[in-house]
Amino acid sequence: MTPTNRDVAEHTSIFLDLAGIGICLLFDRPLTEVSLDPAYARFSGSRTPEVSINCSFSETPLTVPKNANLVFDSQGLWSLYDHDGDQVFALEAPYLDDGPFRIARFDDSFSRGEITSRPVGKSGICGPLLPDPLEYPLGEAITVNLACRRRGMMIHACGLSLDGEGILLAGHSGAGKSTIARLVGEEAIVLNDDRVIVRIEDGKPRMYGTPWHGDHPGVDPMGIDLAKILFIEHAAAGRVEPRSGVSAAAMLIARSFPPAWSLDKMNRCLDTASEIIEATPCFSLGFTPDESVLDLIRRATRRT
Repeated sequence: MTPTNRDVAEHTSIFLDLAGIGICLLFDRPLTEVSLDPAYARFSGSRTPEVSINCSFSETPLTVPKNANLVFDSQGLWSLYDHDGDQVFALEAPYLDDGPFRIARFDDSFSRGEITSRPVGKSGICGPLLPDPLEYPLGEAITVNLACRRRGMMIHACGLSLDGEGILLAGHSGAGKSTIARLVGEEAIVLNDDRVIVRIEDGKPRMYGTPWHGDHPGVDPMGIDLAKILFIEHAAAGRVEPRSGVSAAAMLIARSFPPAWSLDKMNRCLDTASEIIEATPCFSLGFTPDESVLDLIRRATRRT
């Protein structure tokens, strides 16, 4: 039987619903040939996509377009360029000496884009499957841009649905986000233990899980109204202290993934952070890494 166009499309494309944003990934080959993150299955969506991304693979070396202007250098795996108004991401690994392993190009609205990857990916080694085009750090970088255009921001946090309330536990690396995700067990739904999106919707903050997790593998795409923000850190004894105003906003920004490459996007991010803080009670939470943290979180959520 000859496959129809629909059959081909179903096997070369995936549709994601990420923080209420519909995204379509169109591949130049069957999905069975690509090593896609299994977490994407949890974020499968059916809404009309706002973002369309063509994903292809190339054996030939990749290069940044001529006359592209460097906008931002992450001092890590990726750099951002402007080329004729388009945003171009170049991903390079220090152990690869023949140029980028991935180039992504998006229009200024981030509604249309294309990602071209070399089969070796960032590992430099060809495996049995082609590399995930959204593997770290590109998926997160794209999502930061999408979120800030929709009154949202990505936050370095563990997101919980606990007793029917949305709790954001924001913390730097090593602050205990994954530890808390593990300790709460079945008492809460873990949206993500490391990267959570918060958007202002209908005048209220609403938070969502993402596919890109830390040490705790559990992720959930659900959206839930944000009830409390807890800025977490390890402590010798449990404590809860209120935070508000400029101090709380600064703490949220410091634990976010800000679009530092764009003044306009940074201003949007600052405005969003202010709206989130104004609408949400905030606390600093010091905890010891044991089961007592759940009672401590519940105590904090009862405070206003």
